Amino acid sequence: AIDLNGTNGWIAIPKKIGAFQAITFSHWVQSTGREGQWRAFFNNDGWKAGDIHYQLAPSGQGKVEFSINGNPGGNDQFANFSVSGKEMNKWIYIATAYSANEKKIRFYINGELDAENNWGGNEGVLDVARIGSWSGGGREWQGMLDDFVIFNVVLPQADIKTLMNDGLEKTLSVQP
Repeated sequence: AIDLNGTNGWIAIPKKIGAFQAITFSHWVQSTGREGQWRAFFNNDGWKAGDIHYQLAPSGQGKVEFSINGNPGGNDQFANFSVSGKEMNKWIYIATAYSANEKKIRFYINGELDAENNWGGNEGVLDVARIGSWSGGGREWQGMLDDFVIFNVVLPQADIKTLMNDGLEKTLSVQP
């Protein structure tokens, strides 16, 4: 796990990873501060067509937000779940799966489907980015992030539950 201080700590992604028709973000979070403010899980530096921003939004009272700039149907989609109030200082497992081909986004909280929306059609771009911040400032994560992984497929709920219950090391291990 990494512990970020909410002011000047993040993980830099120094080069473009690629553009994807399907993507799943999976991670554990424990938010210990900045309630009511932007809190980034993963944000591309900048905000150009295709860029992904994945964060907690103050306008949604701390709801999980997934955005692709220029996506049909609007840039932003929200989970129902909010990391605020009694959810602060607790470990929460979050997975977000987007399919441009299906035109669907799904938000999972603690392994359970929280929201499924018809949305999109454009591929998402993982460019130079930050985990736990945004280059525009003011969106720093305060608290812990663990088992943060990005898959280039839409994981089914069963796989998401396995990751949550068994962790990355056990789930992705290879036995000789």
